Amino acid sequence: MPGDNEPPRDSERDRETVLLKVARQVDETAAKMGLQLADREDLRQEAVLRQLEKYGDRLSMDCDGFAKGITSKKARHRILDFIRDEQRLEARQDAFETARAAAAAQRDAKEVASDVKALAELAGDVLNQMLPRRRIAYLRRRFDGASHKVIRAELGVSSKQLDTDLQRASQKLCKALADYLGAER
Repeated sequence: MPGDNEPPRDSERDRETVLLKVARQVDETAAKMGLQLADREDLRQEAVLRQLEKYGDRLSMDCDGFAKGITSKKARHRILDFIRDEQRLEARQDAFETARAAAAAQRDAKEVASDVKALAELAGDVLNQMLPRRRIAYLRRRFDGASHKVIRAELGVSSKQLDTDLQRASQKLCKALADYLGAER
């Protein structure tokens, strides 16, 4: 068995040499044609990959012939179009995933809206079942922000009675909305 520190075999060295020669010739030919650096790199990479696929370990090929085959305008455009089509496909897939995520978010928003509507209906039912004095005291305190003094004056109740009404209203709502509130209260 060859050791890890041994130099590469002749066939491996030959293969690397041939691939480097192909890459260099393709790059030189593409540069002569006036292709931009990014296009030349794409073309070089594609040529080496195709060469590896075509010949595998049996790289007995004519490097000059391979590079000349790429020089034709039609072949060059075909390779570049293939690379660009792959990029466009990836962009379309990204756009599709974005649209799919937006549609899922919209469905989730509708579900949340229906949950909020159900929660509001339940809270309204609970408030309607309360004594009128208790309901008015709770709504004035929580939603209008009225002070105890103002609410006591409007309802004509004592401070202790107002505190009791507010506490019982809160307890009744918390009990009715326990499924929605979870472990928060």
